Amino acid sequence: MPGKFPEQIVYVRAKDDIVNGGVLFAPPKNSVKPIAIIWIHGWGVNFYSPTYVEIGRLLAERGYTWMIRNADHMYISEEVQVADRIAKWAEGLLR
Repeated sequence: MPGKFPEQIVYVRAKDDIVNGGVLFAPPKNSVKPIAIIWIHGWGVNFYSPTYVEIGRLLAERGYTWMIRNADHMYISEEVQVADRIAKWAEGLLR
């Protein structure tokens, strides 16, 4: 069943040219909180796991922008750079 609010598949490309996917859950613009949650989980499950989708939808219902993505191979420094790019991109969606 689809969520009540916008959900968008997102992709980022690492320095080693590997593309990694994720999903962004956004609340309605009139109820968005001034903080976004970016979850970069570890190995063994994917961002589209039903549990993660449910968490994203529940947080969007409560006004939080939530993005989750796979973290299969990147180093921490690259993760921070990717998270920063995603946060800036998500900010643009909410304006």
